[in-house]
Amino acid sequence: MRSQRMTARDLVRSTGRFHGAPFGAVAMCLFLVAETARADEPAVEVIASVAYAEVDEEKLLADVYMPTGEGPYPGVLLVHGGAWLAGGKGRMRRIGTALAERGYVAVSVNYRLAPKHKFPAQLDDCRTAVSWMRDHAADYKIDPARIGGFGYSAGAQLVTLLAFRAASGAKDEQADRAAWEKCRLQVVVAGGTPCDFRKLPPDSRYLAFWLGGTRREQEDLYRSASPMAFVSTASPPVFLYHGDEDQLVLPHGAKALRQALDDVGVEAELVTVAEAGHIATFMDAQALSAAYAFLDRHLHPPTIGSQTTASPEVPYKVNVGPSSPSTASND
Repeated sequence: MRSQRMTARDLVRSTGRFHGAPFGAVAMCLFLVAETARADEPAVEVIASVAYAEVDEEKLLADVYMPTGEGPYPGVLLVHGGAWLAGGKGRMRRIGTALAERGYVAVSVNYRLAPKHKFPAQLDDCRTAVSWMRDHAADYKIDPARIGGFGYSAGAQLVTLLAFRAASGAKDEQADRAAWEKCRLQVVVAGGTPCDFRKLPPDSRYLAFWLGGTRREQEDLYRSASPMAFVSTASPPVFLYHGDEDQLVLPHGAKALRQALDDVGVEAELVTVAEAGHIATFMDAQALSAAYAFLDRHLHPPTIGSQTTASPEVPYKVNVGPSSPSTASND
């Protein structure tokens, strides 16, 4: 395992690579410029390029952003976007820094990319990352009973899918019930989220690079990749944010997901960013402020710099009431 302790400013110099096939190249370049432009990063402890898993001789790496106190602190898994075929852990750097400043340990991960690696490889890697966070909680000052997920675009699809499938009792040939329990998330923040692939044109090859064929050819897989298909009363609270001019991932999906969560009594908030497209919405200051407040309500971070007591041993889940008065939407 190779790791390096550095400040967030040092990490800027090591990020910004574009991985995978050329897909939406202009938009992704603008994305990277925005992510590397800020030079006045406050100092937080960063452990860069920790190997959280190795699959087929490929190391999967994470950057860990930590407060300077003793902890333990709530953890947040950060999952980058990039259409499942591009990007890397550095794209979530600013969010990781902001969360560490608020009293969270943020773990930003790389995951295997399409088209070389088809779904569910990306979901498997996210599940492994959460399990790794719990296995190494003492090493990184994480409270294993308080872990959330934060993703944007493809990363939002992955964290919501992981959270919903783990909560709903999903099983497959690769993981038993105990493994799903270990990767449960207590809260989710998801921006620009692709929510449901079950209604895509049956013969479209738009997602064949990732899902291995058309919906007609891979109907079960299209359902398995759809967060909407796994909404249940056991789903954790979800904060959604979306640009109202997003033409890459249309806003109606987020609205439908919020409604589906409302219908089963799960707390859900949707903030719509006015006059913003997919790229601009990612780092919208007001949306992020509301997202951080949502995390605070559900993970209750300690005060930075003070020693804290870990949460009592509880299952990796939260109980969600029939309806929440704090459910809100700005759409």
